[in-house]
This record gives sequence, structure tokens and C-alpha cells, in this order.
Amino acid sequence: PQTGAHPVRWGTGIGNAYRAADLERGWGYPAIAERALANGAYQDFHRGTARFRAIYSPRTGTHAVKLSGGIGTAWQKAGHEHGWGFPTTEEYAVNGGVAQKFSNGWVATWHRATGKVTVAKG
Repeated sequence: PQTGAHPVRWGTGIGNAYRAADLERGWGYPAIAERALANGAYQDFHRGTARFRAIYSPRTGTHAVKLSGGIGTAWQKAGHEHGWGFPTTEEYAVNGGVAQKFSNGWVATWHRATGKVTVAKG
């Protein structure tokens, strides 16, 4: 009821990644249908208060950005894929927080102790 009904296109980069991420147990339920981008596609998912954007390009494949997290909030402020680029990894654990890599060479790191995000060329 929180998201309404939206299709997931099986056999696409996003549909295949959604299945691999354990469907609604991973990213949650689809909040919109898949939408085209100039260089790929995206689809938003909600799991409780967490919001994820699965974003696909032929060059990077499909990866999710946690829009409701520190890295996702900073990525949105930086212009989404037009700023740091498409995600090339999921978030992964680093000492003291989590990090995620993006196609324009940026690595964003969220620091648990401060709640801040730092961004550096990786």
C-alpha cells in the first residue's frame, strides 16, 4: 500500500539485478515503473523508510544508490548521474562507515562517527 503497484521488467538490467538483490527483501517494492535515461534506465524502490534507486547503463551495469542514506543524499545534490556519474558498485563497508564508487571517478564515503560524506577522486 505504501508504494502502489508498479511493474518490474524481467530480463532487463534492472529486473535481473532486483531479482539478484532478493526482490522486495533487498531494495523493497517498486515505487515507479522503469524510466529511460539518455544512457540507460532507472527505477526507484522503497523498503520501509529506506529509498533506493536502481540505475543501469550498458557501461556500468545495474547498481543501487540508497537515496535515503548519506551517500545517496550527496549524490542527488551533486546532480545524480550528471555529477558523479552512474554507480559502479553497491555501498560497501570501509573502516568507520560505507563507501560507493561512481563512473566519473568519484568515491563517496559516509563516516559513521560524524554522519558526514567525503568525496574524492578514486
